[in-house]
This record gives sequence, structure tokens and C-alpha cells, in this order.
Amino acid sequence: MKTKLIAVAFLAILLAVPFAASDRKDILPGEKEIPATYDETLELIGLTHNPNRYLMWTFDGANVMWGIYRNGYFVGNDNYGKKAWGVYGTNPVIMKSSPSIVPRFDTFKGYYEEKGNLFEGTIKGANWEAKNLFNRKVSSGRFITFKPIPMPEPKPLPDPIVVSNTK
Repeated sequence: MKTKLIAVAFLAILLAVPFAASDRKDILPGEKEIPATYDETLELIGLTHNPNRYLMWTFDGANVMWGIYRNGYFVGNDNYGKKAWGVYGTNPVIMKSSPSIVPRFDTFKGYYEEKGNLFEGTIKGANWEAKNLFNRKVSSGRFITFKPIPMPEPKPLPDPIVVSNTK
């Protein structure tokens, strides 16, 4: 009885304490959290902070998307010239078999082409699956991420050399 009480108390603490992740925003992505426009999302990512980059594709190779992400927001462009933007985060799931273990599944949600085309998906390892992305009911594939490239400090230019034809 005491063990069950401790397990229930531990589970309650796990659910009350937010999960931390280095670059992720712990969210259950919701429509209200998705910025209204692509440009607004770019501002939230903050291009001056050198964001991470990603490349994703469908298993059949028909669709490819590349873009940037940071602080729980992402934007991307696909091989058909269409834009996507949205939010990503972690969705804690309680396993019925062992309530003390709380695995996390990455989730993402956003708009494809325009604000009305809502999509949502999950990421597990290097695979993803989404509903309504790429104008498909269900699509899936793989992805890879790239760390930011550090920008070098600007160096002052040397004084210009003046060439003259006069003697």
C-alpha cells in the first residue's frame, strides 16, 4: 500500500513539473500557439541568433522540405515552392504498464501554404509522420538536422591601394 502511494505521489510530481530540453519548448502544440504568418514565425526564431537547420523528405522522395528551427518554432520551404511554419515540442506520455516512466514523443504542428491548411505530426528517432502535410492525408519520411554554423567576427578591411598612372 505504501509503495502504491509513493508511486502515485511520484507520478503527480512528474506531471506537475515541466520537462526541460535544450532547444525545445515543452508544449502540446496547439493551434493558438502557431504564429499567424511565416514572417511572424521568422521573427520569433530570431535569425540573428544563428538558428539550427533541418532537411526532411517523404519515403517516396516526392516531397522535400528544408528550413530553420529554434526556441520551439520552425519555418520551411518545400521543393514545390510552398511554405510551412509552426511550433514543435515534447508531448509526455504516461505508459500504463509502468507509470513511473514518462517517455517523450516529439510533436509538431503548423500551417502549410496558408493559415487554413493545418497539419500535425510526430517525430520518433529520425522518422516523422504527419497528417495534412504536403496536401496529403498522411505522409511520412525521414529528416536530418544541422547545427548552426558559427559566424566569423567581421575583420576591418585594409586601406585601399590607390594606383595611379601619373609619374
